[in-house]
Formats: sequence, C-alpha cells, structure tokens
Amino acid sequence: MSEQNGRNEGNEEQHGKNTDESDENNEIHPSPQDETGRSCAHLAFFAEPKNEEPSANNAPATAVSASSRNSPLQEEDQVISGDAALESITHLPQPQQQEDVMPGAFLYTNGTWTTAHERNAVLTVDQPLSDAAEEPQPENLAMANPVQELPRAEPFQTSQRSSQVARKRDFAIVGCVLIAFTLMVGALVLYVVLNPTTASSTVQPTQHKLSRANYLFSLLPNDTVATIDQRPLDNTLSPVLLSPQTRAFNWTIHDPNFETREPWQLVENFALVCFYYATAGDTSWNDTTNWLSYNREEFPWLLHKDIVGNFLIAKSVIVALFGGGESEELDFLWLQDNGLKGSLPPEFFLLTSLKSIYLDQNPLLHGTLPTQIGNLGQLQLLQPGNSFSGSVPTEIGRLSSLLAFQINDLEGQIPSEIGALDEMVFLDLSTSNFMGPIPSELGNLSPWILWLDVSQLQSTIPTELGQLSTVLSLGLRSNMLTGTVPTELGNLLQDPILYKEQYLVRFEEKNLPYDAELILDVIMEMLFRNVSVLALADNMLTGSVPSEFGQFSEVSGIDLGYNSFSGFIPSELGLLSNTLEWLALRHNHLDGSVPSELGLLSKGNLFLNHNSLTGSVPSELGLLTNAKYLILNHNELKSSLPTSLVSLVNDGSLLGLNINSTGITGTVPTGLCSLGPWNHSFLQGLSFDCSRDLCGCAWCPC
Repeated sequence: MSEQNGRNEGNEEQHGKNTDESDENNEIHPSPQDETGRSCAHLAFFAEPKNEEPSANNAPATAVSASSRNSPLQEEDQVISGDAALESITHLPQPQQQEDVMPGAFLYTNGTWTTAHERNAVLTVDQPLSDAAEEPQPENLAMANPVQELPRAEPFQTSQRSSQVARKRDFAIVGCVLIAFTLMVGALVLYVVLNPTTASSTVQPTQHKLSRANYLFSLLPNDTVATIDQRPLDNTLSPVLLSPQTRAFNWTIHDPNFETREPWQLVENFALVCFYYATAGDTSWNDTTNWLSYNREEFPWLLHKDIVGNFLIAKSVIVALFGGGESEELDFLWLQDNGLKGSLPPEFFLLTSLKSIYLDQNPLLHGTLPTQIGNLGQLQLLQPGNSFSGSVPTEIGRLSSLLAFQINDLEGQIPSEIGALDEMVFLDLSTSNFMGPIPSELGNLSPWILWLDVSQLQSTIPTELGQLSTVLSLGLRSNMLTGTVPTELGNLLQDPILYKEQYLVRFEEKNLPYDAELILDVIMEMLFRNVSVLALADNMLTGSVPSEFGQFSEVSGIDLGYNSFSGFIPSELGLLSNTLEWLALRHNHLDGSVPSELGLLSKGNLFLNHNSLTGSVPSELGLLTNAKYLILNHNELKSSLPTSLVSLVNDGSLLGLNINSTGITGTVPTGLCSLGPWNHSFLQGLSFDCSRDLCGCAWCPC
C-alpha cells in the first residue's frame, strides 16, 4: 500500500505537469452542437466485455470512447452520471503508457486522470497498465452523454463595465451641478426678498456703463426726453431760454450724489425741479428755501415734523412727508398762497407717490387737468386751485384712494367714472360751468359732502342720490334742474356719522377710512362752510316739498329757495325740532297756512317770504326761543300779529322780523318796536307796511 501511495503521489505530480502542458497546447472550443461554449455535460460510460485477460505487465490500456450524442445504449450497458461517474472513473485500471490521445477523452496516466478538452472525441490507449495484476479491470465501461442545450452565459466584457461606471460618474456629476445651481438660485431669491433696498441698488452698475445724461434719459418717458434740449450740456444757451424740463435735467445730472441715488430718487428730484421752474419758482415764488439744494436732507418737500396732522408749516409753504419711514418718498405737497404761476408740467405727474396736492390761493396758476392725473394712484386729496379750465378727465376714475376732490371753473360734463371712487368723502364741483345731467353713478359714493351747486346742470335729480346714506351736506342750488324732488332723498341724513358741533374734529372715535381724519382736519375751513345741510336752492324744481324731509333727523339746514315748489308746507318738518336751525322756502309757489308745528323748531330761523301763504301767523311761533330771523314778507297772510312774539325780543334772540306786503292788519305790539327800523343789509329790525290798517312804533304811529 505504501508503494501504491507513492505511485499516486508521483502520478499527481505528473498529472499537474501534464495538465499544464495540455492547457498550453490545447484551446477550448465550444462544441458545434452546443452553442453554450461550455463543456458542462454529464458523461455516460459504456463498458465492453473483454475476451482475454490482461497480463500483469503487458495488459493493454483500455480505451474509453465518448460515443455520438445520439448513439443508443445497449441493454447490458450501465449508465451513470455526475458524481457516480467520477467515482467509477477512479476504479479504472491505471495506464502506464500513453499513445495518441484524441481530444475530449479521459486518460488515466501515472495515477492521475487527465482530460483533452474536446467533447464527443474517442480516447485510445494501447499501452498496457502497469498495475493490472493488482487491481481487477471492470467488466463494463460506461460511456458519458452530454446534456443537450444547456443555457450559455453571456460573456462579460471589461469594456462594458468601464462604460457603465463612466455613465454613472457622469450622471452623478450632472446631478451635483444641478443641485448646486438650484441652491444658488434659491439663496439669491431669498437674499433679494430679505434685502429689497440692497437688491434695488443692483440696477446701479448699469449706470456706470452709461453717461449720466444717457442714464437719466433711460429713466424718463419719451415725451419728456423729446422736450429736453441737449445743447445746454455744452453751455451754449442762456438758462432763461431753456424749457423747464431742460433746466431740471441739467440740475439733476450735476447732482454730486448722482451715482448713489436710487432711480426713483433721480426721477422724483427731476420732476420736482421741473415743477419749480414751470411755475416760476426762481422769479415768482414767495418762498424758495432749499428747493435747489443737492442735500436731500434739506429738501423742503421731505421735511417732517411730528406735530398735529404730521405737517410742516413754514411761512407760506406747506409741504410734508406723511408717515415718515425709510423710503422718504414725497407724500404731501402743499404750496397754497406761494405765488405760483404758469401751469403744471406733465412731469409733475411722475410723482406717483403723492397722496395730497393742495395748491389753492395761487390765482396765477392755471391750465388743465391732463390725462396723466390717472398715474397718481395713491392720491387722497386733490385741490389744484380754482383757476383751472377744461373738463375733468375720465382718468380721474383710476384714483381709487381719492378721499377729497375740489376744483372749480371747469366745464363739460361730470364724468360718470367719479362714481367708482367709493372712498370719496368730500366732492366739491360747485361754481363751475358743468352742463348735462347729474350722473346717476354718484349714488354709488359714500360722501359726507357733495356740492354741485352754482353750475349749469340740467335734467332731473337722479333717484340714486337717495342711496347717499352718509351725506351730511348736499348742495344742488343754482342749477337748471327740472322735475320733482325724488322721495328717495328722504333716506338721507337719517343716521349721520357726526354731529355738526363736532365739526369732524374728534376723529379718534370715528374709524374713518385711510387718512381722512388727517386731511379733513387740516382743510376744515374749506370743507365745512355748511355742515348737515340739504341745499337745492336756485333751480327749476317743481312739485311739492317732500314730507320725507321730516325724516332728516340730524339736518341743520334745508334750503329749497328760488324754485317752483307748490302746495303746502309739510307739517312733518316740525319733527326736526332738535337739529334744524334754519328753513328756507323763499321764492316758491307755496300756498296754504303756516303749519303750527313749525313752532317746535326751537332753534329754527324761518325764511318763508315770497310765496302765497294764507291764514294767520301761528302763535306757536313764539316758542322759537333761539330764532334770530322771522322773514314772512310777500305772502297773503291776514289777521294781526300774535303777542307771543314779544317774548322772543325780550329774550334777546330775535334780530329781524319782516311782515311787509303780507296783508296783516292791526297794531304792532309795542314790544316788537324795540327791534328798530328794518336794515336790509343785515336783515335786522322790524319791517311792515305802515298804513291805516297796520301801524305802531315810533316811526309809524297810529
């Protein structure tokens, strides 16, 4: 056994050498019948019976042939496969000599089996096995059949793996770049949002690429650029011959702080200096302090004091910065009574931050309201003065924040677009030459003051005015209105916002819209010539006086004079006992008697003259304890004067009593004579027809 083990070890060494040589000399070729290219078949071995016994020394080597894949098995053949086949192979006789061996055969040489890598080849061994005497030769040999059509693995090439790795690397790089770009954009947007002032200055680098003149040109409208003469840049023309736009342009581009100004600051400065030259600021203004200073902190239009109303009042110039803040944009421009003359330049309406314009009491300031007025979208107060002409542009309807608008001497028609200004609290278009109807759209407003009197308005009073639930004073007198007074006006003034005595001063209690409290407080004298008054005088109104007027629970005055009203005086007017201070029904066609209910108007002054009233003077009029005037002349009254009127004189309240041309007879009560003779200029004294039918007093003895 030791010898055999030694031979086996030697055979293993020889087998390693033979295997190396076989691998060097033989290439692996896939079988033409097996496209998988791999020799993974199980082999079946066929053993053929031998006729003669081999000798111990020269026994021939047994050849094992791999038959054809389709060769049938003999009945006596024994088929084995897999591990069993390999185990059977180890018991074959050990050949000692190898002759020609065909590829694909199993060969046992020197104790080691070797394989020639060719399937279906025949192995022949003629050399006798040296150990035939020691181990018996198996009677049957098995032939191996390859397993058909095994799947073949696709060959993997290194180049493919390299390309895949490269693609993954490229995708990773692109993804990283996109993520980095997204983060940068997000950071930039966040920075701009959190730092708007700093971000706006990013426009300035463009300025350095241009000259100052070209940069300022790029900020101005084309119409303005067309009016600027560029020759003064070379100082070839005298300043007095230049347009206001050119002079303002030259002033702006010589600003030593030009490069540090924000674009809106350059435009605002240009527009204000243009306004200065266009209205003769250098020759006519009463006060020009600091108007041409390049130090923005000294600009008069940017001065701000924390006083009542947030207004700076200096001499005749009133300019203010409303609200302060970091922007320092111009909000209020008040220059009344400052000697302005000429007209407003179009560049004035580049001041889009303006909230208030008050240029009253400058009689030499004239011109028209241009369509550019619609650019001032933040405007709340507009009072350009009373020397303007032309019509109100329809663009006025774009001023959605407008609270107060006063202008006179205009013509044309009142634009219906005003009805869209739902924040309006004061509208004064009186003393103008407006023609045509009153727009029904005015009924959409919520004004406190609506004055359309002393004009040439025609047609009827629109019923929509009855929707003006907040109105305190409605003025329609001295027009050419016709028709009847709508009963819808009875809806007015039933629930007013403020009492007359307050004069809109106690604003902290009223929750007024926007800055109305500020504006109305400062312009109180302009706004409140009359408060809580219904004025329809001096028109051509007809019909009867609406009894619904008795529902005006807070009205202080009613003026229906100089119309063509007829019928009775409604007794419902006596319901206004707490507030009505004067009732003017003069110069109409009223008839009937004087209602005794008027005696309830303790504060009332009665102007009932020039009508067709009949009957006697009610004794209840002696209850008008605060009345100063009782004007009853030119009526058809009769009977004598009631002695109750004497108490009004004794109380010192009554100043004037006129019963001239009335038909009253009898003797004038002595107590009334203390009023003295009638003074028409002051509506004071006592006036009556001194005759045989009516006499008394020292100047008309009986």
